[in-house]
Amino acid sequence: MLAWSVKRQLSYFLLVLAFFAGVGGVLFVLTRPDPSCADGKRNQDETGIDCGGACRAVCKNEILPLRVLWSRVHKVSDGLYDSVTLIENPNLSLGLKTLPYTLKFYDKNNIIIASLKGVTFANPQESFVVFEVLNKGDVKARVPVRASFELDPNDLVWARETVERPDLRFSSQVFTNEPTPSLRTSVTNRSLQDLGEIEVKAVLFDEFENTIGASATKLESLPRGASADLVFTWPTPFPAEPKLKLLYPHFDF
Repeated sequence: MLAWSVKRQLSYFLLVLAFFAGVGGVLFVLTRPDPSCADGKRNQDETGIDCGGACRAVCKNEILPLRVLWSRVHKVSDGLYDSVTLIENPNLSLGLKTLPYTLKFYDKNNIIIASLKGVTFANPQESFVVFEVLNKGDVKARVPVRASFELDPNDLVWARETVERPDLRFSSQVFTNEPTPSLRTSVTNRSLQDLGEIEVKAVLFDEFENTIGASATKLESLPRGASADLVFTWPTPFPAEPKLKLLYPHFDF
């Protein structure tokens, strides 16, 4: 059995140990940093380390990749071509403020003849068109018949978008093929907010739903409740009037 003096010393030691443990616990609580989106930990309601939940950063497992639905090349006139690519962003609330891309063009022998780099953006849950023009200086004397739209996932910085998607309404379309083709329509901003720059692309399809041409126009701004006329033109008539005409507005929130 322990002597009474030893017991007393042990009790004093345990009391001192408990005192310092208590003080240390209080100091830990008082000095512990609040959870944040930059502390290298999965806390708060995050779905990954410093991403998802309360954090604005997007976790990789949240992202659905962009879908390149098709890419086409059209001859506009001798030595002049345009390319049209339809892209879909299936993400409900994720967008890209900057979307760098590379367009490669191939001849009938599948040999690359030109490459263009560009930058656009992608809004959540949106189908949009990338429109580029090739001239004789881009292709020399060769004829592009196919285009490839390429993205580098490492260049894509996704962000959450909480702004309500604008409500744009287009009026009926009027197309004329002679003496030079034109497509006329108007657009009305039915949103509750004023809109800045809007780019609208028109894509024409034949009876088999193959693209036969495209054109683009731009509005510097469109206040809420306002309307504006849009005109799309082409330099030479089409062999037959297009059977389908689709409009793709693209605006940066």
